[in-house]
This record gives sequence, structure tokens and C-alpha cells, in this order.
Amino acid sequence: MKHGICQLSCIAVRNMPSDKAELASQLLFGETYRILDSTEKWLLIQQDYDGYEGWIDAIQYFPLDEQQYGSLLHNKSAVCQSVLATGYGYNGHPVLLSFGSTLPNLSDRKFSFAQLTYTLGEDNRKPGESLQEILQVQANQLLGIPYLWGGRTAFGMDCSGLTQLLMKSIGISLYRDAHQQASQGEPVDFMEEAKAGDLAFFDNEEGKIIHTGMILSNSQLVHASGQVRIDSLDHHGIYRADQQKYTHKLRLIKRVLP
Repeated sequence: MKHGICQLSCIAVRNMPSDKAELASQLLFGETYRILDSTEKWLLIQQDYDGYEGWIDAIQYFPLDEQQYGSLLHNKSAVCQSVLATGYGYNGHPVLLSFGSTLPNLSDRKFSFAQLTYTLGEDNRKPGESLQEILQVQANQLLGIPYLWGGRTAFGMDCSGLTQLLMKSIGISLYRDAHQQASQGEPVDFMEEAKAGDLAFFDNEEGKIIHTGMILSNSQLVHASGQVRIDSLDHHGIYRADQQKYTHKLRLIKRVLP
């Protein structure tokens, strides 16, 4: 089985082998994958981080041999903590690093894979001390990022992409889609027991999970709806003060923080 890594800022992952197909997700810089199948111009991949499957353009494939791939899987990698950072290759060419990008073998502001070495262009330290404090700061810096179905970057993300990347920034792995994430963690029975960092899930009239967000302090929720924004949350659901109405019905709350 062949393996690869995203060496670009991001790579589109589509649900069919076509440029016209729906954007299902995105690979971020440094994320690895396995190749399951291929056509002349497309590769069916499975992302190692969350197991998500989809098609990428074969022209964007960067191969890894077994040793390189195994090393990346078993060595702990850092995660980009800035909304946008820059890495510089040996030739000085920059690559934009979106929040949540993987930085393999990061040491002394340098990260590397497959004989390629990059230098991080700015400070990547985690803000705050507790996990809740870190998540609060990360959520604030992502506000205003536009909603994009299938998106996982600073230029557009969907609701489950937001929660997945927030948790990735503190070393917690979540599945890609909201209904999958709802199967993770421990249930919180009452809204009054919810804590900052818990995940809230919302359903439609058929009972299907269609939306998610992360609970902040003071009964607030950060979520991607039109853009990454903060709204009020109670036992009914999300309340948009600007629209003076509830927009999403609360189904359940899960705790994924240790």
C-alpha cells in the first residue's frame, strides 16, 4: 500500500474523483494518508488522523516510503497554533500553515519530513495554561472565518472541522463529521453541568445530528454557522441575539477533555 503526505497548505478531498465533486474535507500541511485506490488522475485516500476517505488530485501526491511513513506515524508531531503561520523551505519558498496543520519533528523552530526541512516563521507557543484557557484563546482567534462545507482551514471551515481542529490543537483526536464526533467522549446529562471545552450537538426534526460547536464559559458556544461566531447556549439550543430566535435544537453534550 502506498502512502503520502500533504506538502501544500491544504489539499481538497472530494467525495468523487472529479473537480466538480463536492468538497468533503481537506488535508492540512503535514497530514499523512494511505492510498486505497486510484484512477488515471485521482487517488482514493484514507486520512490517518481521522480515518476519513475521499479523492485527491493525483498531481498533488507527495509520496512517502515505508520508513518515512512509519517514522511520521510513531513520532509525536506539533500542531500549528496560529490562525496562519509561515514555514520556509531550504530554498526560501514559503508555505502557508493554517491553524491545526501538523509540524512533524518540530525542534528549535524547524520541522521536517522526507529529507525536507522547514523553518517556522513565527512563534508557535500555546497560549494560556489549562486546556480550557488554551481553547478559549484559540476559539477567539478563529472568529470571523467564513463557513465552508468540507473546510478545515483559516480560509473556510465547517462546524465539525472547527471542533476537530480546536481539539487537535491540544492533542485530542476527533472524527471528521459531527454525527461521528457525537459518538466520542462521555455524556453530560444536564446543561447546568456543562463545562468549557465540552462539545454540544444539535439535531434536525428527524433526529439526525447536523451541527456541533464547543461550549465556552458563561453559557456561550463557538460554532461555524455562516462564519465562526459565538452565540448563547441553553437547554433549548443556540440562541442568536441578532435574529432574536433559536437556530439549532440541542440534542446532547459530550465531554472529551481529560
